[in-house]
Amino acid sequence: MKMFAAIMLSVLTIPAYAQGILGSLEKYQSEIQPKPNSTTATTADVKSEPVIKTKTNGACTEKVQTSLPLAYITAMIMEKNGKLELQHDSRSGKLTLQSGDMIGNCSSMIDWTPNARVVDGKKIYSIEAKIKEGADCADGECTYEVARVEKGQFKDFEKIKIAPTMQGFESCLQKSGVVKDGKVVTDAIYPAAISEKFDGYKESGDLLFVSHGPSSNLVKPKYDKKFVEIDQCDFYEKITPEGVVLKSLDQEENERILSEKEKIRNCGEYGKISDFIEKYQGYSDDLNSIRDNLIISALKKSAKAITDGKYSEEDLKTLADFEKYVVQPKIDLATLLYNEADGLDGDDRTIRIEQMKKILEELKVFNNAPYISTALVQRLENDGRFSEAAQADGIKVIIANHSRLGAKDNGVVITPEVAKARTFSQKQAYAVELEGKKEKYEVRTGQTTGQAQTYAQMASRMRQNIQTRSMNFSQEIQEEYARTQPGGYCYKNPFRNVQKCIGNSMERIQELQAQLQHFNKVDAERALEFDQKAAEYGRLEKEGRDYVARQNGDPVPDNSTQVDNTQPTPRNDANTAYNFQGDMQQQYQQQQPNMNPYQQQSMFNQQNPYQQQPQYGNPYQQQNPMGQQNFGGQFNIGANFGGGMGQQQNPYGYYQQQQPQYGQQQQYGNPYGQQQQYGNPYGQQQQQPQYGNPYSNPYGQQAQGQGYWSSPFQAYGNYNMYGR
Repeated sequence: MKMFAAIMLSVLTIPAYAQGILGSLEKYQSEIQPKPNSTTATTADVKSEPVIKTKTNGACTEKVQTSLPLAYITAMIMEKNGKLELQHDSRSGKLTLQSGDMIGNCSSMIDWTPNARVVDGKKIYSIEAKIKEGADCADGECTYEVARVEKGQFKDFEKIKIAPTMQGFESCLQKSGVVKDGKVVTDAIYPAAISEKFDGYKESGDLLFVSHGPSSNLVKPKYDKKFVEIDQCDFYEKITPEGVVLKSLDQEENERILSEKEKIRNCGEYGKISDFIEKYQGYSDDLNSIRDNLIISALKKSAKAITDGKYSEEDLKTLADFEKYVVQPKIDLATLLYNEADGLDGDDRTIRIEQMKKILEELKVFNNAPYISTALVQRLENDGRFSEAAQADGIKVIIANHSRLGAKDNGVVITPEVAKARTFSQKQAYAVELEGKKEKYEVRTGQTTGQAQTYAQMASRMRQNIQTRSMNFSQEIQEEYARTQPGGYCYKNPFRNVQKCIGNSMERIQELQAQLQHFNKVDAERALEFDQKAAEYGRLEKEGRDYVARQNGDPVPDNSTQVDNTQPTPRNDANTAYNFQGDMQQQYQQQQPNMNPYQQQSMFNQQNPYQQQPQYGNPYQQQNPMGQQNFGGQFNIGANFGGGMGQQQNPYGYYQQQQPQYGQQQQYGNPYGQQQQYGNPYGQQQQQPQYGNPYSNPYGQQAQGQGYWSSPFQAYGNYNMYGR
């Protein structure tokens, strides 16, 4: 009775039978059996943007309902619990409204209108099923085209004249034969689906369904007990059971990223977190520490795997990620704090320094096992992973150099610039070192061969240089000595001072001896170095052959490296010995009767410079391995430098013998024997010219006197140090 009284009070706004028609529609819907749609509506044109409404105050004073409540719309959908379907494209701002087939006989009366309001700075969107004005409106009625269906067969569109209100819509359902005697006549239904598109929905906001008029309050909301909002005669309610919130493109992207972030946060894989941080930097501040801790944990495992030789490519990638995401950012932060502290005083400076020290202490932990250790770098070198070894060593270097920021090292303050310069220098030095290690690795893995043979040939060339040079120098010394013999250059001119000429020749001989000893010493050292390299690469090449054999599944050969160290055969023209002492004695006997007695006394009362007989025979008939060379004392030309060159020797025998200590100063005595004093035929003691150390600069020191040989470089300028 109370409900009936309420309806009577509203008789001016809604007929009493309105609830009956809505009830008939809802009853019909509940009894519907699913079946294929017989008719579908064509795609509608995109409508304009929502009409902006302003909020008003006060009660609804209108007497006419000009739009359908949501309950009417859903009750006409020919499905159980039928509802509207909405799709929103945030990128284009388009909104699509769809439904299954519904009772469409009077659909020409409905105009789907988008609306929008701004409340507290936020947009609230709404859709209204507005009763539109028909044609030829007069006396409160308009003409509409209504679909007529009889016994399930479409007849025609019939023009009827009714009021443009919800009451007029209900009257249309009755006149079209859809509702008769309070029931829905199924065979009279003209099915038509809703398909509407709207534009202008690019901002975020709630989407509601709005109906206008006093009857909405009597019909009640479809999905809630209360309307979301009532603005005079506008009644807003949820458009779907769960409600619809339209989201802008930015909001959708933001929510998607946050959702992905929550999944990433707990994934336990630092790689995914790193990718997320790099992709969405504005959302990742709180993920940095999570990623770094995961990397540090992964590094500990990877470092052990690498050191044990049981690592994968993923372990090597961890090294790079550790440097990129942990080491370098901490170095950058420490550098920033150092620079900030440099311009501050007092407590502010102290705070920055303490923060910097804390970061550097964290870094120092990583420079040893179980993280980046020397053993790890060594393992990578041994395995031929030189790029990774350089990276690991670089991590150790940059940490070591920056860990002492602000400290002093040999009076130099370690600034970021100093640390950076030292890091660069050490990395460059290690890169050079790696080149040598890489070369040896390629040899011992069989990738490169022939190095031992190359070094052996170079050593043989050095010994050949010594042999050829020694023979050529010996010849020139003999020629110089011939000048001092009777009938030689010194005696041919009666006006020439014979004794001075002889003294000059002796000086020249000493210069030649010094040059010969210096050049032969240089080549002997080179030969020794090349022999050592030949032996080393011989062992490495054998490792390479063994390695290749194992890789191919072949038996490992047990043969050693064969290196051709055959020494050159001495020239035949050097086999004749030349006896300086015998010739000097013979000269003395020939000259004695004709000599000035003073000349005889001054010349031969002194020690004979050739008292000890030097033999200039074949200098290579004596076997004297390079490891036992002596560059001082008695010097037989070639004997101490080409030792055993005419004989076949073990090319690696040198390494079993004592080698000369080149790091110590050597005494280079007169190669021809003891200190010689050249007699002065006029009774005056003549001091031997001083040449200093002829081996440090054999050409830069000049002898005392003005002979053509006083400058060894000029006197020997046309002479090839490796022979004529």
